[in-house]
Amino acid sequence: MRARADGPARAGAHLIHIETAHRVDGRLVLAGWSTAGEVALAMPDGTPFDVALRMGREDVRAHAAEQGIAVVERPALVALGPRAPMPERLDAVVEGVAATVHPPRTTALPGALAEHLTRMGFAPKALAEAARGAGDTESLPDRDRASIDHVLTSPADGATVVAGWALATPGTRLRVEASDGATAEAEQIVHHPRADVLEGFGLSPGIEPGLLAYLPPGRRGRTVRIVAVSEGRSRTLARSGPTDALSADAVAAARTLFALPGREAAFRARAERIDLPVLQPLVDAHAARALAATVHRETVGHPPPEPEASLIVPLHGRDDFVEHQMIEFSRDPWLRARAELVYVVDDPRLIEGARTRMRRAAMLWDMPATMVWTGTNGGYAVANRIGVAAARGPRLLFLNSDVVPRAAGWLERMVETLEGSPGAGAVGARLLFASGGLQHVGMTFAHDARLGIWVNRHPMLGVTPADVPMSGPVEVVAATGACLLLRRSDHDAAGGWDTGYLIGDFEDSDLCLSLRDRGQRILVEPRATLVHLERQSVGRGEADGMRMRTTILNAVRHEARWGGTLARLAEAGR
Repeated sequence: MRARADGPARAGAHLIHIETAHRVDGRLVLAGWSTAGEVALAMPDGTPFDVALRMGREDVRAHAAEQGIAVVERPALVALGPRAPMPERLDAVVEGVAATVHPPRTTALPGALAEHLTRMGFAPKALAEAARGAGDTESLPDRDRASIDHVLTSPADGATVVAGWALATPGTRLRVEASDGATAEAEQIVHHPRADVLEGFGLSPGIEPGLLAYLPPGRRGRTVRIVAVSEGRSRTLARSGPTDALSADAVAAARTLFALPGREAAFRARAERIDLPVLQPLVDAHAARALAATVHRETVGHPPPEPEASLIVPLHGRDDFVEHQMIEFSRDPWLRARAELVYVVDDPRLIEGARTRMRRAAMLWDMPATMVWTGTNGGYAVANRIGVAAARGPRLLFLNSDVVPRAAGWLERMVETLEGSPGAGAVGARLLFASGGLQHVGMTFAHDARLGIWVNRHPMLGVTPADVPMSGPVEVVAATGACLLLRRSDHDAAGGWDTGYLIGDFEDSDLCLSLRDRGQRILVEPRATLVHLERQSVGRGEADGMRMRTTILNAVRHEARWGGTLARLAEAGR
């Protein structure tokens, strides 16, 4: 059978597809996938390929589901072939059924192959080991070598990160050991490119000597070493002195860790094995300290004695939105009469300025408000929890400071929807960009194949509102915390805002999934339309690299908590 050269070939009830073809030191290396468990590939003359690796691929599962095809647990494959030119076709046998596969045009860029395999979730080191097992040793070192560049220890529990490099000869396993007995085996070590090391030893690309390892909590001041294990014997390759302490501040510690070298596309695996285990205790300790701090409170004007709803607005980075919001709130009769406004200053630099703005706005527009602060920066979830403790209403409206209503009545409609919709656990609003395009009408979840992680998505982002007519409340998978209403009782029963995320990411989807886990629905009320100056409230103080790695780190934690739920939602087409 013959299939298109740029698409999957069908073999009976299964598909097989080769996505990339490379020559590494003369050998053919193919990367792709098959929905079957048993796959054999051969050159036209019958020379077989070694199928070296099989791994999971969520994008393959989604594609196969559209075709109505069952998928094995590890559909991805890497095949190692002979030293030969790439032919126009290959012979495949998939679960006993013959097929013809047309590989793409071959290249001689092993670096590009490593990049592609990393995006697919393969560890480049595993590819190098597979190549060694097939007899390709032309690019390997002549003896084991290693060096330790950094040893960083968490002040929270003594967990340690070791950064350096190592070159291992065929048949050698690397291990990182601490003087108190803690170890990181070869499978737990994360490797990355180090061009300086390869150049220094005259080695060709394809090997990734860069090394990062996590050692579990242990004795402070312990020393570490990199060990080569071969034929039952071990030999120390590199040894460090006492470790350096990371900052007790979780954000500062994250900056230090994230600055360690590594491949961006492979950061998901690294975050799971190394960064998150080190940072999570620091994040938790920081949140605990912030929640235990003394809360100061100031109220201006005369809020309703028994508010039906409390607006909770965290302030961080900027305080100039306070006046803009209070002007609009003052023009809303229902809000003035039935709701209270609570600002939570989560940035010590803003306390005096925000108080001055609140007092001035209250005097000019007769809009009562309350401001609370602790003098610390606890983070988004901590600020919301402090706001909940200070609020008096039975309903809680969480609002970003850069969200401004377009007209009065928006909160009244959200309350009506929450109380008038059976099973409703939370209600979000329709949010627009300042340019008028849609910014938010609910959230979904998608698996990012490049990063290898589940991420949050905003459907119809930027679409003109007139092109998406919405006459009444719509049920969504999740809604943004930029404007989210729920009952205090449901908030408490769901556990409230999770303070375990770094900086501020995924807390809103986490809360929505907690409500869904209790059988409650998430709705968006399109008649409540507000403008969201997205991310303006926190400024742009974090560099792109820090922001991206923080997002991946939080996504790993989010997936650890809700991965099963996210997969079920995807299967249900939600």
